[in-house]
Amino acid sequence: MTRQYFRAFAGAVIPAGATLGLTACASATTTCVVQHGYAIVVFQNGLGNNSRHLVSRFELTVKYGPNEFTRRMIYSRIVLRAASGGNPPVIVRSYRVGKAVGCHAGKVTAHR
Repeated sequence: MTRQYFRAFAGAVIPAGATLGLTACASATTTCVVQHGYAIVVFQNGLGNNSRHLVSRFELTVKYGPNEFTRRMIYSRIVLRAASGGNPPVIVRSYRVGKAVGCHAGKVTAHR
């Protein structure tokens, strides 16, 4: 009987712990804007973070019209340093998107 309770408890706690661990590491914030045919993506490490983060991939969603959009997974190695003082470091990357009207960067995977 004890083994059943342990299995039920482990089945609920281990995935929750893994989810909490992933969200704690993924604290990089992003902003995206389209100008002159380029999607300009800004990455920023949070002010409360005292360690550097490595962004390994993110999803870039580019909007070309009311119902037209494309999604691309961008794999890159972007290092976000720790904040020094009140100025968190900002990293800017640009990607050619043509005649897009908007963009969104999401599903950021960051590691310590």
